[in-house]
Amino acid sequence: MSKLGNWSRSWYSLASVVWLFIMAYQWYRFTEPVWLDKTSNLVLYTLIVTAAAEFLPVGSVFRWLLKLTAIVILHIRLLGLHQIFSEQYAYLPYSLKMRMAFEQLAPYIWFTIAAWALFELAARVIDRRSRILLFLGLNIIALTILDSFTPYSLWSETAWCVFAGMGWLVSNHFRRMELNHPRGWKALRRRPLRILANIAFIFAAVLWIGVSVPTISPVLEDPYTLMQKYWNGGHGADAGSTSDGTASGKSGSGSSGTTSGYSRDDSKLGGGFQFDSSPVMNVVTDSRVYWRGETREYYTGTGWIDDARENTGPRSAESGEEVVNPQAGTAAKHQITQRVTMLNQEKYPVLFGAYSITQVDIPPDASDADIKPKLIWSGKRATMYWGGFTSGSRGNGNYPRQYTVVSEVPEYSEDELQKESFNQLYGAGSGDEQAYLQLPSAFPDRVKDLAQQVTSSTSTPYGKVMLLRDYLRTNFRYTNTPDLSKKKSSDFVDSFLFEIKEGYCDYFSTALVMMARSLDIPARWVKGYAPGQLGAASDLAEKSAAPDNNPQTYMVTNADAHSWAEIYLGETYGWIPVEATPGFTLPDSTPVQEQEDEPAEQQQPEEEKETSQPDEPVQASVSDGRFPASVIGWVLAAALLLWASFAAWRNRTALYFLLLRLRHGQHLTDADKVVAESRRWLAIMKRQGYGRAEHETIREAAQRWERVQPEVAERLEPLLRQFEQAKYSAESVGQEDWRTTIKLSRELKAFVRKQKRKQAG
Repeated sequence: MSKLGNWSRSWYSLASVVWLFIMAYQWYRFTEPVWLDKTSNLVLYTLIVTAAAEFLPVGSVFRWLLKLTAIVILHIRLLGLHQIFSEQYAYLPYSLKMRMAFEQLAPYIWFTIAAWALFELAARVIDRRSRILLFLGLNIIALTILDSFTPYSLWSETAWCVFAGMGWLVSNHFRRMELNHPRGWKALRRRPLRILANIAFIFAAVLWIGVSVPTISPVLEDPYTLMQKYWNGGHGADAGSTSDGTASGKSGSGSSGTTSGYSRDDSKLGGGFQFDSSPVMNVVTDSRVYWRGETREYYTGTGWIDDARENTGPRSAESGEEVVNPQAGTAAKHQITQRVTMLNQEKYPVLFGAYSITQVDIPPDASDADIKPKLIWSGKRATMYWGGFTSGSRGNGNYPRQYTVVSEVPEYSEDELQKESFNQLYGAGSGDEQAYLQLPSAFPDRVKDLAQQVTSSTSTPYGKVMLLRDYLRTNFRYTNTPDLSKKKSSDFVDSFLFEIKEGYCDYFSTALVMMARSLDIPARWVKGYAPGQLGAASDLAEKSAAPDNNPQTYMVTNADAHSWAEIYLGETYGWIPVEATPGFTLPDSTPVQEQEDEPAEQQQPEEEKETSQPDEPVQASVSDGRFPASVIGWVLAAALLLWASFAAWRNRTALYFLLLRLRHGQHLTDADKVVAESRRWLAIMKRQGYGRAEHETIREAAQRWERVQPEVAERLEPLLRQFEQAKYSAESVGQEDWRTTIKLSRELKAFVRKQKRKQAG
């Protein structure tokens, strides 16, 4: 083994342990929500003991004994094996106690042994740059694949691996320098600040690029999604989305002041926005669902508004009271409970929950028992509006910090829906259906023609909607900054389908609703939040047997605001959600018993844009204990700018000569550099009031300056000699000469300025 890879007690071996532990810890963070608590704790403590033992100033044999002893003690304490040998079990024979202890070690011992062995192997095998790069690349590839195709967001874990990998490479470089160039290494150790500053700024640049890179949807559909669709007969959902989205907001301007969030005004859709990842709420539930807010049914041509002609008016509801959705359908449903904890100070017009809400329970205020929540239930829209808190004749509009929602989620089979005809689903029709077939009087005919063309291959309502959905997902590009310069039509849907041809969820969901209505399929527009990201393992319930029934915590942010469509499939099925935005996946709706063994899929959120309010996102970020990515990006950018300015100032002479070389188009000799620097000190003298006449040579002008101010003579004379030697003498001019000229020029500049200040004073 090379000297570099020799596992000696060098600083490099200890640094390698640190970088390796950082990378191993990221895998622990990924597995923590999956493994049992005891398994996670044992593996983590084993890694800590293994890494810490390497820093002890003892021999390798003692270190191995310490590691083994510590790991044994960890298992005895965390698994409670010491209780077997207590007086409580004194009557048992010793052999039986040992057998019981070994039985309790399984399967935990295999996880800890594997983690220990992999850590020791990696620390000793990864001893050169090529292996570090290979190891880092494999970790990044694995984490990015898991981030894309599992319910977990592993961006921070990937970033930490990149940081540790770069640190390991830097340590390896310095170790090779120490071995191969000991003099250079010794000089570097005496003045380490400059190189450390450069390393810090390079790290900052890499992380800044990672933070600032925009999120875009893929141009080509990934193979995993294609296979998923093939397995599901061409109508399968995407397996975990990979792009963020947005929904409607207050402004359609698309200015930099527009950010994602739950919108209040949907009357004018369109424009662009910036992503806002500030937290909104935590939801604890055992099912992955969309958090539904409000619906809109009246399309104006530019956006959505409430229909004032609603027949089924809202009614008051009590906390804990069951409410009825008259259009929920008679098909099978399963009940889920959601515990919502708000993380910001926003006041929303509705309470969020899975479709369809049947009960909302808001805990009473411990400080004032007379305060009661005011709930307003709209059965037609299946929306629970929030009316604030009331106490006698007084009231306030505060939003509840916590509430519990019980929902009945419909179950249906896509194969069955594909077979249901118009007559079977709608029969003679009803007044309620007609409200969701509304089209503006000037709705473009080419939108209707396109819907007919896309769905001509099937005659069933659900089949037509699926064809429309697939058409939108396949032929239009997702972006949060659509090119509005292409817009010519005054109708929002028409301009999207035929002119802009790109957009975010508002574009896709509105287009699907209106194209479905043009085919006489009742549809409405819905806004709320996508499921969000699974929270930290500490927020999850105890991980034990039957993990599918355990509640999980979903972190919902303003980056999860979303809009989608719902179609009405008659009294049997009621309202069914449809997701038309590329990269987003609705939760599985098949009967529970058919999917017990299938893991829930996690989806990237889609955002809704809203006029930004500078104070609130900052408060939300602080309350969550994290800085937003935009702040980190600006701080890193400012640091890079300062470093670049400092580097330019330190190397200003080299930059000056580089510009001269580019201007003249040829290499500058040492004599050329002396002459160029002479022009600079002449310019300095001119700015200080020492002019030069056109008929004067440089020496004649200098002699005149010396008569005016004799003190300057001793500084001008060496510069004159350097200039005349470079310009007129046959003697060679070397690198030392132009460096001397630069030094003398700076001394002259400082002296002249000092004299000028004295005269002014």
